[in-house]
Amino acid sequence: MRNLTILAMFSVVAGFGQTTAVAGHAMGVTTDEWLAEAHIDCTSKAKGIRETCRTLSGLRKKDGWLYGNITPNSPTISWLFKRGRLAMVSVVISDPFSDQQMTFLREQYGQPASDREVRYQNGFGATYDLREALWNMPDGAIISANEKINDVPARWLDVEILTKEMAQVLSGPPPKNPYAK
Repeated sequence: MRNLTILAMFSVVAGFGQTTAVAGHAMGVTTDEWLAEAHIDCTSKAKGIRETCRTLSGLRKKDGWLYGNITPNSPTISWLFKRGRLAMVSVVISDPFSDQQMTFLREQYGQPASDREVRYQNGFGATYDLREALWNMPDGAIISANEKINDVPARWLDVEILTKEMAQVLSGPPPKNPYAK
């Protein structure tokens, strides 16, 4: 059941001219469109809904994150809004089935532009082969899926979806330090 939730989360919305979407939200939508797509009624008295509406209302003109899970047992998902538009989505899948999740991503988006295993070594000499994949979407969005590991060692899959504009910002030169001489 959990795997179906994860698979349904990622999609390309045909009605939007092949716009990359996550959990039914097209990349680049405004905060108001995001609320409409989520079928959220901001007149509701429910605490979680009020907080989401308040957060998104504050993001109409500024940059910031909306954090949360789609369902209690689903992956952690974070939404970054830049100037009131959905610019980036980060999905952390705490699941030991990374290969299966990568298969779901391939089925949804096709073969990645790059797909490789990278060997990491910890301070004790143990090595881990972790997968990194990158998709270049027709609308210019970038999707990266990277297996991660901590010192437990527990694995998880970190998937980031960026609009074309956000990918350009992140790949550009770093901003100048105003305090540097």
